[in-house]
Amino acid sequence: MPYPQGERLREKFDPAIIIGGFALSFLAGFVNGSMLEVLNVPVSHMSGAVSRFGSDLAYHRFVDLKFISLIVAFFVLGSATSGAVIGSQRLHTGKPYGVVIMLESISIFVAYLLFRQGNNWSLAFAALGCGMQNAMASRYYGMIIRTTHVTGVVTDIGFMLGAFLRHRTLNAWRLLLLAQILLGFFLGGYLAVVCLDAWQGIGLFVASTSCFAVGAFYFTWQHYLEKSSGDPANHP
Repeated sequence: MPYPQGERLREKFDPAIIIGGFALSFLAGFVNGSMLEVLNVPVSHMSGAVSRFGSDLAYHRFVDLKFISLIVAFFVLGSATSGAVIGSQRLHTGKPYGVVIMLESISIFVAYLLFRQGNNWSLAFAALGCGMQNAMASRYYGMIIRTTHVTGVVTDIGFMLGAFLRHRTLNAWRLLLLAQILLGFFLGGYLAVVCLDAWQGIGLFVASTSCFAVGAFYFTWQHYLEKSSGDPANHP
């Protein structure tokens, strides 16, 4: 989450961003935890998948290599879909985030159906949904917010703490935003394992339907605002 040079920042605490970031990171953690627990492959971030790709290639595990390739390809496809629908990474309520979230929910639902059948193609569709969500990353007052992996989050938390030791200043709302994304991803992964044991995989169905409900709500709310203002949003 780099802070772009030359961009003027002003402090702002927006509870909607905090809640939304937590919910999205929780969803990604849940999906990734479900895939890791049963199929031992991450789908919400590509670092592990690419490492696994190299390992499978070295050991000539060509069956696994096929599915790792699909995970990476579908993640890219999901990111491309999100980019085509949204068109910009700058956070603004006028953009069609609801459409992307509903598309993500459909891909997770397909992953759920395949997951219940023991079909490894569930990995590809789970990665597709995560790619859509990750490409929704938006610049928000100088930060680039990612919700499907936490490497940048942990790095930024560490950097902020180090900067605090040096300068004795701390941006509280930034730290809160990063901390709740980290917490959401952790809790999602934890509950994924609990749900697998207790619900026999139905957790992905709950995740997909909840995701669709959130996307539909945002879509409806956005169009209500546009209709009320009489001036549809027109943002770059």
